Amino acid sequence: STSIDNHQAGVGNKHGLSDLGEARQWVQELEPSGGCNLLRAMKHLLQVKELNSLLIVLGSCPDQTSEIWVDYFEQCALGKPLPLHTIAYDCSSYLTQVCEDPLRIIIIIFRSHFPISIIRGGSVAAKKLSLYQVLAPNAFSPQEAFIPILRKTVSSTLHQRAMMQFEWHDGSVKNVHVDPALLYRYQKQLGQAVRTFEHRVDWLSTDSRKIWGTLCEKRVVLLVDISVSNSMHIAHIQHAVRLILEQQMTNKHRFNLIAFGSDVEQYQPQLVSPTPDHLQDAWRWVLGLQYGGSRNLMAAFKRAIECEVPEVQEPCGVYLFTSGLPDQEKVGNSTSEERAFCFIRAVVSPWDVLPT
Repeated sequence: STSIDNHQAGVGNKHGLSDLGEARQWVQELEPSGGCNLLRAMKHLLQVKELNSLLIVLGSCPDQTSEIWVDYFEQCALGKPLPLHTIAYDCSSYLTQVCEDPLRIIIIIFRSHFPISIIRGGSVAAKKLSLYQVLAPNAFSPQEAFIPILRKTVSSTLHQRAMMQFEWHDGSVKNVHVDPALLYRYQKQLGQAVRTFEHRVDWLSTDSRKIWGTLCEKRVVLLVDISVSNSMHIAHIQHAVRLILEQQMTNKHRFNLIAFGSDVEQYQPQLVSPTPDHLQDAWRWVLGLQYGGSRNLMAAFKRAIECEVPEVQEPCGVYLFTSGLPDQEKVGNSTSEERAFCFIRAVVSPWDVLPT
């Protein structure tokens, strides 16, 4: 296929691939076509001498089954310390696309007086589903008492067919009777509780929450790294910012965006309310950012502190989206910390392990 021909041309040009910049440019110029003839590509690659490792990046299923090409690789690499690594990704993923459409803002509505008892009532302990709570009705402490008519001290004994000894949460030992019907109901209720927690975790691991986490503060400042190291990942950055503007900003009181490379750019001089117009305007501002320079995080952090209004006592959350270390070893100073009450959360991008 065409992809195989391009791959062969790149391998043959050893001098071109010796430079990482030329290798990146070669990858960017590849055009998808044909099928996924992985076996043919491996036959060509394994002819290269002094090959130390093999990395396979797949966006779709190969034409051949895994048994075929894995068996071929094992035969060709027999007696050679040649590790094989594979990476799979979704070709239809947002990470391969740049969306410049207007935001599809999600309006978040919360009840003004949400009972805290509802949140507390969702725990395992509140539902009386902890193991000790379930066993407590049929748990008995060992007894020892003096029987006057027998004129001696008598201790309780354990009937092994009906009870068993179990170490309690306070360190004592209880004689416990386990009712099979009770145990069945407990397993069923516990399974329902676990599915509820799993559903919650899945929700927290999707969309903007997977990248940024949950924005808890009502006043939020986003610091976005637009250094030259991230110029290859503009689509990732834009998508991450788009998600947070669409999904988690509408219920905030104030917000602002700060982009930093060598210089610092700011969406607004002060925090603004997250109206639909402001959010759409902020998105257009993000699309117009120019990437370049180093990571002057100190200047960006100072600018975030300057966004604060001294009269407002409500805490502000500062969320840092970056892919590497800043120019400065230490960010922040006593003067800045005295002027504002901020929570800082660092969001490390998924491509920070790639060579730049």
